[in-house]
Amino acid sequence: MKDDEKKKESQQATVTKLADRKSQKERNETEDDTAEKTKPPKVAEVYLALADAVNRSITSCLPRFPETFYVVEDVRGVRRVATPRADGSLEAVIPEAVVHVLMDYTATTLASRREYALTHRAAVEAVSTWIAATAPLVDIPHTRWLSEPGHCWRRLPFDLIPNDGAVSLTPTWNDLLGRIEDRDASEAFKAWIGSLFAPGSYRQQYVWMYSAGGNGKGAITRFLHKVFGAGAHFLSNIPREPNQFWTSQLIGRRLVVVPDCDNAKFPSSGLFKTISGDDPITIEPKGKPAYTDTLDCKFMFTSNARPELTSMGADMRRAIYVELGGGATWEADFEERLWSEGGAFLWGCIEAYRGLCADHRPIPVGENEALTTLVSSLEEPQAVAFAKWFEKLDGAFVVPSDMGRVAEIEWPGRQGMYSKFKTWMERTHGVRIKRPRLPCGERPYRYVGIRLKRSLAGTFSSFVDRDD
Repeated sequence: MKDDEKKKESQQATVTKLADRKSQKERNETEDDTAEKTKPPKVAEVYLALADAVNRSITSCLPRFPETFYVVEDVRGVRRVATPRADGSLEAVIPEAVVHVLMDYTATTLASRREYALTHRAAVEAVSTWIAATAPLVDIPHTRWLSEPGHCWRRLPFDLIPNDGAVSLTPTWNDLLGRIEDRDASEAFKAWIGSLFAPGSYRQQYVWMYSAGGNGKGAITRFLHKVFGAGAHFLSNIPREPNQFWTSQLIGRRLVVVPDCDNAKFPSSGLFKTISGDDPITIEPKGKPAYTDTLDCKFMFTSNARPELTSMGADMRRAIYVELGGGATWEADFEERLWSEGGAFLWGCIEAYRGLCADHRPIPVGENEALTTLVSSLEEPQAVAFAKWFEKLDGAFVVPSDMGRVAEIEWPGRQGMYSKFKTWMERTHGVRIKRPRLPCGERPYRYVGIRLKRSLAGTFSSFVDRDD
């Protein structure tokens, strides 16, 4: 009897357990259904709502989106988000700004519609989808004039004003640039400013503006910075050995200014010739993969020191060297007057460029006596040393050890002068190094076409007559 009762109790417990399991399963399914119905909407749904609102083409009952955003694509295919300013120019914003606006929008305007409930993660996904799928704005210029239609990054508060009448509309600019004594350099500088507005202009040409200080260099660069806005970039200085990330700051710039530059050799360096050339270069932003791109920027250096250039054709062709004299005392409203004359001044610069370089060739600098005088003074030590030690003679030669002794005597302890002296002799006197084959089979290095002056040949035991 007792066994039967225990058996019945066991069976009842099993039935109850099975019923509990079934009930729990039903409850779980009900909860899953509820969760499915209340979970955040799919990215596609949120994207459609965002796209409708952003593009102001709402066909549903969605309220108007509180802000306008555009997707902008640059020349290398990188997309970013921008919003219009009051004057119609664009201001770049981070995607997170759109995320915040979208979340505020859904939380307030669409709070009663459960299908638009939105988490931060879903909003980020929605904005990313929108950026990737939206047709972007392309070829956005850095600057447009006040009444010029179209998108831009910087809208100027003035239009171009023709300045070809009997009375000049730029008296302040005339006074400032009138302090450039070399007229060729002054006209070339104005044309170079005009070239900043000409896509495809010769990028290898740069400006080096020298003055002792307080002569208006800073006023000029600040004016150009206001003109180009984010399209202008000021480098605090040029590092002696830039790292691999250095060039990434030049992307998207039209004007790069190096104020108070103390690296006088930089314009002649290989790095500068690379970044100012037309060939693609490697760009490596921090934390991102490297890629290849062509820069669009043009360079202007201001300094209290003169650049170290040579008489090489490339150096002379690329440099627009400007010496700004004066030492003037400027009125308090000096820079305001420069800005108020901006429309007429820039009209003159653009016209100067069109008149000189309609085909985008390098800007001619005429005689540019300032540059010629500068280079001559820089190369005078080499010229003096050559006249002191050597004379030109066909069939003669000098061995490298003798050439090194001369360099050490003339420039003791100055590394690099030997190489500069050799380059200068080749450029100015046609002295080249050759390796003739001797009867013994040797091929020694020789600087041909010159010899040590006989009056000095016996000064050192290693100097011998080399014109045999």
